[in-house]
Amino acid sequence: MWLLAQDARDAVIGYAKINWNRPAPISGAIGAELQKIYFLASATGKGYGEQLVDFIAHAATERGQDLIWLDVLKSNLGAQRFYAGKGFVKQGEIPFRTDLREMSMVVMLRQLTIDG
Repeated sequence: MWLLAQDARDAVIGYAKINWNRPAPISGAIGAELQKIYFLASATGKGYGEQLVDFIAHAATERGQDLIWLDVLKSNLGAQRFYAGKGFVKQGEIPFRTDLREMSMVVMLRQLTIDG
């Protein structure tokens, strides 16, 4: 599922991609994978990311998912802090390779409460 984020003027300021029912790389637990989330530089720091993650968590619970997981660059400490503030917990690291270099990704999970 692709989501577009819009500001109060309905201008598109970002997007997210979610994959439903995906196994997390370390634990194998099945949940919603937050594969991508991006915002325009002019839209960062205005609470849009928090709103979008909250929307995704709500959509995931409506689909019966009891967790959201993602991976983020190990070097991206700002993103890790953001996700930790939204209830994500580090599960470990996995390697990531491109044709130019190898780096580490941190896998983070957020348990969701499904109680109707």
